[in-house]
Amino acid sequence: MSKPKDKNLHHVSVQAAPVVLHKDIKDKIAEIRIKRDAIMLAHNKVNLEQDKYNKAIICLSLFSAFFESTKAQLNLSTRDDWIAPVSILMPILLSTILSIISSLMKFKKFNERIDLLSKATEKSNATVLNLRRLQESLNFQSYMQSYKDYSGSVTESYRDALDCYERALYPQEHDRFMNEALKIAKNTQKNKGESNTIDTFLTHTSFPNNIQLDSPDIEGSISKITDELEEQNIKINIKEPINNESLENTKQDKQDKQDKQTKTKLNKVIEMSKNINKLYKNDDEDEKKKLKP
Repeated sequence: MSKPKDKNLHHVSVQAAPVVLHKDIKDKIAEIRIKRDAIMLAHNKVNLEQDKYNKAIICLSLFSAFFESTKAQLNLSTRDDWIAPVSILMPILLSTILSIISSLMKFKKFNERIDLLSKATEKSNATVLNLRRLQESLNFQSYMQSYKDYSGSVTESYRDALDCYERALYPQEHDRFMNEALKIAKNTQKNKGESNTIDTFLTHTSFPNNIQLDSPDIEGSISKITDELEEQNIKINIKEPINNESLENTKQDKQDKQDKQTKTKLNKVIEMSKNINKLYKNDDEDEKKKLKP
């Protein structure tokens, strides 16, 4: 007998969006770096607060020692004026202030916060390192191996980094330190500028939706590219009727050159991706032949 189907499951959709490894890894590296900067900013703030308490304790302890040695050398406690009771009560007052400051430090739990923030920073650094290793090896290994690495250790370390980030900061601290980290990231991008022309080429000219070059279904991805280009009404090497004005002719010539360049680049990328998939298929066939008895 077959089990009865649950009617509530008909209202659940499990269809997930496709993952493009190069783009997704790049986004996750940027996300973890910004959150790591936020954690480090919080760590710096806790260190500054702890340093204030430590400086106060050091100054009071040195002043207490100086006062005790001065009292012993000048015999202030044996005087007949008001200095004698002050010299007797001053060490008691200083020791009381020191005990108050030390108890406040324990109440603030600086050491526990610093340990937690340090652990979260280490997790973030390890996650960024794993993501960069996978990003660098995408072009040098098969797509199946890349997918296995991505769904295995890389995703697990990414989850651990997010968990440590959420536990390290208080709710009211997330927005403040994230905004500061985003400002720092924007300033570094302005100072750095556009240094990687390959990323801009892939994102703006050839592939509108950043389709993975070494995906197993390359023919489907190529058809998607052509369909999207047709839907967006991208004109490639189509000349409009020539007008008499010189300005319109120059604009048309520039547009034609740009269209020719984009078409040639697209053809080169598609040919390269087909060759890569052929190599993968040949390698898989060779491995299967070796495994046969």
